[in-house]
Amino acid sequence: AKGLWQNKQIVEFNITRNLLCDESSFTVWEALRRNKGFLNCAVEFVVLPRADRQHAEAFELFLGKPCLLSHLIKVTGKTEAEALLALTSAEHFLQDNYLIITGVIRNSVKCHPGNGTQVEKLNGDCWRAIVRHLNLTDVLLP
Repeated sequence: AKGLWQNKQIVEFNITRNLLCDESSFTVWEALRRNKGFLNCAVEFVVLPRADRQHAEAFELFLGKPCLLSHLIKVTGKTEAEALLALTSAEHFLQDNYLIITGVIRNSVKCHPGNGTQVEKLNGDCWRAIVRHLNLTDVLLP
């Protein structure tokens, strides 16, 4: 039960009907409830992407996992192709808004005037290439 509590990606768990109702079984059910909540937050982020760190972290946690795709299809009624397109769109939103979601900037990157190449001049593809190597949890909350 302790190991299950630490894993935030297990959303289904089949056990025998003879399970004793004790502290361990409560921990299992509570972990599954919490994890399903994270999965629902991830689906919400796909359906309505916004600069909300909690939903974005849940999306990032489940991104690339089969349970996100299947739950998205189940909840929205989308076809697999539509769901995959929505996942890609949400991933691009996360990459495009990484600095805002993490709280590093409020609206956009602005640089002091200078003679060299400025980071604010990077296009969306360049930002995505950089952010692809970062996680939201790489930026600590204050």
